[in-house]
Amino acid sequence: MGLAFVAASMGTFVTMANLVLGVVAGPVTGLFLTGVLYRRANGKGMLTGLIIGFAIGIWISVGGRVYQNEIDSVSAVYRLSFMWYSSMTCLTTMVVGIICSEVVRLISPEERGKVVDQMLLATFLRSKAE
Repeated sequence: MGLAFVAASMGTFVTMANLVLGVVAGPVTGLFLTGVLYRRANGKGMLTGLIIGFAIGIWISVGGRVYQNEIDSVSAVYRLSFMWYSSMTCLTTMVVGIICSEVVRLISPEERGKVVDQMLLATFLRSKAE
């Protein structure tokens, strides 16, 4: 019953669907794209990027809903349209994942020696030897 009151104040279905998909699908898309496009990505770095991407998406979406009536006095990040949540969380996941993957490669010697299966990369990134 309480959920009905919360749902009534949330807005249209399209807005809520895009908000939820932006928060969830953006980091997952960033994880996939980084894995396909960046051959030095590793699991620990990308897991960190995924968690940070989810956290940023939740922070901005909740903050945007809480401060929706105080547009003039809040940060510009809360005025971001819900249509941009997916792109922003995808980009955040990719950038944080790449940086953390490189840090993990510097710290962990066994990560430096790993060979990437060329079939897991995008076709234009594969080695010509195959």
